[in-house]
Amino acid sequence: MSEATVVVEAPLPSGALYTAEASLEMGRDTYAVPGSPNQETSRGCNRLIRDTPTLVLDDVDGFVMMRTGMLPPDREVWLRRLFEGEAVEKIARSRGISTVELLGEIAVMEAYGRVVRLPGQRYVPGGGGPSPRPASFE
Repeated sequence: MSEATVVVEAPLPSGALYTAEASLEMGRDTYAVPGSPNQETSRGCNRLIRDTPTLVLDDVDGFVMMRTGMLPPDREVWLRRLFEGEAVEKIARSRGISTVELLGEIAVMEAYGRVVRLPGQRYVPGGGGPSPRPASFE
């Protein structure tokens, strides 16, 4: 088994929950991403957070930084290019993804306060800020 287990989505019941329980029993770090209490695929994660000593993971970049001490190299490079004013379309093409996919990644980083959108399709680094959290768990 790995050093840590991360559960992103898990309906009730699911194999992901069995893996998380095994990880907890072995004393491994176990993380769960909270989700909407109205989504079937979030119920397992929310129950893990509520009922076990699972660590809440609501900031993927923060998790990567905690485990490795740095941002994923790919993200660091394309963010620098974005902040230097390179066109979103060009960055997406160079990464082999669609512009829509890249804009989705940027939107998530905006929600977490890591990126601030300026007029004219320009972006600057954000200061972080609180991570969005669901209002309540199941």
